[in-house]
Amino acid sequence: MNNNRSNPAHLPVAGPAIDGGLPSTHHRERARPMRSCTTGMLPASSDAVGEIERLGRENATLPPTLKLAAWAIAERVGSGATESSVRRILRQAGIPMMTQSERARRYLLNECAFDPDPIGNQECAYWLGFLMADGYVRAETGLVTVGLQEADAPHLKLLRQFFGTDAPVKIYRSNYKDRRWCRLQVFSRRLMIRLGELGMPIGSKHGVAVPPPPGLRSSVHFWRGFFDGDGGLSIRPNASTSRARPDLPKATMTTASPAMMESFVDFIVRAVNPGSRTKAQVYKGRRGGHLSINLGSHTTVQLARVLYFGPDGKPYAPALLRKLRIAASVKDMELAASARKLPPATVAEMRRRHSEGASRRDLCVETGMSRSRMSDLLYGRSYRKA
Repeated sequence: MNNNRSNPAHLPVAGPAIDGGLPSTHHRERARPMRSCTTGMLPASSDAVGEIERLGRENATLPPTLKLAAWAIAERVGSGATESSVRRILRQAGIPMMTQSERARRYLLNECAFDPDPIGNQECAYWLGFLMADGYVRAETGLVTVGLQEADAPHLKLLRQFFGTDAPVKIYRSNYKDRRWCRLQVFSRRLMIRLGELGMPIGSKHGVAVPPPPGLRSSVHFWRGFFDGDGGLSIRPNASTSRARPDLPKATMTTASPAMMESFVDFIVRAVNPGSRTKAQVYKGRRGGHLSINLGSHTTVQLARVLYFGPDGKPYAPALLRKLRIAASVKDMELAASARKLPPATVAEMRRRHSEGASRRDLCVETGMSRSRMSDLLYGRSYRKA
């Protein structure tokens, strides 16, 4: 009986048999050889040690899907090199080896995407806010996934570019009204841990009171990402019978996290529309309550200007294209001021013109106010607060 297990003639060259048939050759190139009796012994030749270090340095610069495992480097070097000896040489030389996560990786992924501090990185701050709104992280597998409607698939491609991955953006069909949606999935425990450090809830986000990171509570880019995920921006058609009232913009925000809603309202009051009386309302659903706010027209115009456009008028990037287009239409709207905000001299002038024969309708057309509010201004009534 031959016990020489280190003889290359006894190394397996094919995968296991399938259904009792011939061995599969699908994994022949990646088949891991059996350990030899010389495992742990260093190559005797200094040239072999130098070759291992050279291959290890080249290997460290390659993307995960192209890296070689320690046993593959040993096969290339030959000269009695074994898997454990390659590991020992690379460890002593301080050369990073292929991790377990990289060995199992199917697609490219930059696991350091969120390593820069989001406070000083506009792109990191945006995508962190977007993932905290629309993303989901699973602790068991390190899954990071985002699902959007099919029309927003280009936005997921921007996220894929940020992650440095070639994972596909897959399109799915929903059973509800035959709707289609898209999803991007990546797997990385390192990325999951980093997102958790930045405040991203791990697992279900429903009812989780996780506030934004302290340095991002006043960040325009963080809140633009969060608003692109959980916010709504639209322009309501004119429903006034006087035809003097223009189309009005409307912004909404819905979230299940009380801490996030409180921080967003604070951002509105401090950075968007100082002095506004923005309040959140609680709605109860099947899984509990969620918070929602409806912003007034003036606040919506200011929000579109602050979130999506810089001081020079150029749009911020990245941004959800669908909402950026609406924001471009909203930001240039000049809405009529309410009667409470009109200067006393203006109110007196309008009352004088009305007493001289100017009709209420003409004044409504001129100022953009509704008839009821113009009546309140002209006749001194206390109208209902918005």
